[in-house]
Amino acid sequence: MDVFLVLLLLSGFCVPTASFPNIYYFVNENMTWAEANGYCIKEYLGLAQITYPENNTALVNAPAGEYTGKAWIGLHIGGIGWAWLDGRPPTYYRWSPGQPLYTGPGYCMSTDYKGWYSVRCTETLGFICFDGSNYITYRTYVTWNDAKTSCENKNSALAQILDVETFDKVSIVVDKKMWIGLSFSPVWVWSETKQISTFMNWKTGQPNNEFNCSAILVEDGTWTTEPCIQQYPFFCSAVYKSKKTVVSMNIQTDVNLENPDTQAAVMQQLQATLAKQGVTDFKLTWTKQPVQISRKKIDDACLNV
Repeated sequence: MDVFLVLLLLSGFCVPTASFPNIYYFVNENMTWAEANGYCIKEYLGLAQITYPENNTALVNAPAGEYTGKAWIGLHIGGIGWAWLDGRPPTYYRWSPGQPLYTGPGYCMSTDYKGWYSVRCTETLGFICFDGSNYITYRTYVTWNDAKTSCENKNSALAQILDVETFDKVSIVVDKKMWIGLSFSPVWVWSETKQISTFMNWKTGQPNNEFNCSAILVEDGTWTTEPCIQQYPFFCSAVYKSKKTVVSMNIQTDVNLENPDTQAAVMQQLQATLAKQGVTDFKLTWTKQPVQISRKKIDDACLNV
């Protein structure tokens, strides 16, 4: 029975996930949002993309010297559409029969027990606030913007109806059209992927949608909207580069490991074993070590010639 020394080269490209966050680099040079984005694309991947709470924590903890002010991130307005107060588009709709009659800038959403209605934001209706636990109706007739402000003054927010269960709760307390927190507004997307942002960490009172670009306040990790021509330092995104690992194994077997078919079968089994451990983005390479002959054996061979 022979003993073989096998060297395997394990190489892979690490992709950022919620548990494996992006690498963030702070660039302490004042630039406009567009200039910062161009710099990051050239030197890294792009302006920082923050898709999970873990990413936001990692960015705030990235070395930035003593800087605690605002810095550009890759969030910007990528269009307009129906959006909740935090800028996220709805994934659930509950249109009343025949709705929407109108859609576009200047329209906001109301609801009754039958469904949603698209209404001019300047019309006056009652409104529904959510205080974190309860949906509270107010029958004072105000515009959508005034309803939003009124809820905020009550330490609550215009109600968001994100699913059918929430609609069922709200429909119990309304008997006529009332404002909810949905309006035809700017939609925030990430510059690198062009994907709509689903994770948000806006500072209180934001986004005000007056400006098209977003910055992070390094001191506490909250986001604000800013004029894109304003100059700030910025964070760039990168990913972990390819990593190579050499695995050395002693295999005791009667099988000839010099046979290519045998090597392929062993590699297949190793790949399956690694996949079960959650390691999927990699490539295995079989490396044969050169045979080293000792000086003594060479001298003995020369004497026997």
